[in-house]
Amino acid sequence: MRRFRRWMFNGLTAMSLVLSVAVYALWARSDRVGDFLRLTYFTSYPDCDLVHEWYFKSSAGGVSLEEDIDHFRKGEGIKVRGFDWSTSGIPVYPFFGTRSRIARRNHLSVWQQIGFEIDNSSEGTPPSVVRGFIMPHWAYIVLLMILPALWFRFGLPNWRRRRRITAGLCARCGYDLRATPDRCPECGTLIRHRFEISD
Repeated sequence: MRRFRRWMFNGLTAMSLVLSVAVYALWARSDRVGDFLRLTYFTSYPDCDLVHEWYFKSSAGGVSLEEDIDHFRKGEGIKVRGFDWSTSGIPVYPFFGTRSRIARRNHLSVWQQIGFEIDNSSEGTPPSVVRGFIMPHWAYIVLLMILPALWFRFGLPNWRRRRRITAGLCARCGYDLRATPDRCPECGTLIRHRFEISD
């Protein structure tokens, strides 16, 4: 069980590293080009059509994840399913409508000023629902680097310790223990190979 947890932790750490590199690439690209990924699917009910659209937008230093739910009268819903990828040559910071191009009209909270925003709104009849949040690229990178930081703090020393024990070296200082298998003559550590290798 402990070995499975270790493999799982290592796999998630590697995935976090790959994703953080991808987010960094999007961040570098976002000042020149906006990237938009949309997933659309619809559900038909007896009294209405329900259209779901999921948006991933990366542009001008921010990333937004958004869900739009639109209710249509029966038969009027968009009969489209699948992914749609597009780019924009004019990067515009993704926002939910609380920002204004005229600075004096902006009444932004501190969180909005540093790039964070949350939206959960509904309007119209039948209702159109928008749920989502915006975060700057750097915030995603900080979150994705938590697991790699933990691996370097805890996983790397444990991996080095196991490797030393397997090679017949002292787990603490790396001294060759072939001549003295019970105690390390360099640092004085008592050797308990049976218990140290068991995990």
